[in-house]
Amino acid sequence: LKRAMVLLLLGTLALSAWRFPQSLAHGRAQVKMLGAMRPYEQALGLEHPVKVGDGDPGKAEALFEEAYTEFLAAYDAVKDRDDVVSRNLIVNTLYAAADVAMHGLHDAEKAETHYRAMLEGLDAFDFDAPQAALYRFEAHIDLGRIEAWRYAALPEGDPGRDRRAMDGHLEAARKLREYDLASLPPDRDTKSDRFLAQRARLLAATIDAAVGEHALAREELERLARVADNARADDWERREIAAAARRELTKLPPKPATAPPGDDDN
Repeated sequence: LKRAMVLLLLGTLALSAWRFPQSLAHGRAQVKMLGAMRPYEQALGLEHPVKVGDGDPGKAEALFEEAYTEFLAAYDAVKDRDDVVSRNLIVNTLYAAADVAMHGLHDAEKAETHYRAMLEGLDAFDFDAPQAALYRFEAHIDLGRIEAWRYAALPEGDPGRDRRAMDGHLEAARKLREYDLASLPPDRDTKSDRFLAQRARLLAATIDAAVGEHALAREELERLARVADNARADDWERREIAAAARRELTKLPPKPATAPPGDDDN
């Protein structure tokens, strides 16, 4: 019995020693993620203020940059590991970094890199959970917007001007919303459904603008720009939608001048 206890103790110590670097990496990643949330939440309040005059874009950008750096540090802690917990952390940290890059730093290049790596991670690790479907949906929406901006920046007739990429992302997002996201937990409410629909409408309007359907795009974007008018102070989703729609509106050509009522060629 004494010999068995010694062998059991030695085996436990060996197992602990083998698992210690892995647990340490998980803990480091989780601490970094928690540390990133403080500047991230502060930045949201400055980027999308409830009252006029409460915002501070310069300070918000600095806080978003701090959060972005911490999320990437969390990713670095586990990126070379292949256990289940590390895979989950890899996907979550890449999604967080992409989200901050896209909506906080407005850096499409960084966001695209992280979103694509996250999608590869989801496929490689065979994630099949409601949260994975939501991450895929968000990635396709923002990647589609990036492709639309890329399309719009090219001159007409350019061989690289192929709308299949942006249309493909919109189609993928719509399928995810119609099918995969139907399995989200019961606490998913109508507000969440509206947010998903508004995100899809934002991408569709951005594509319309890219292909020259300016009047159609403007009508939709103006509606989306108003979704935050009655939003709660902590409803960052609606504020983000409205802010994104306003940014898209600034890229459209000016509205055509309209003649005063009763004015005609005579």
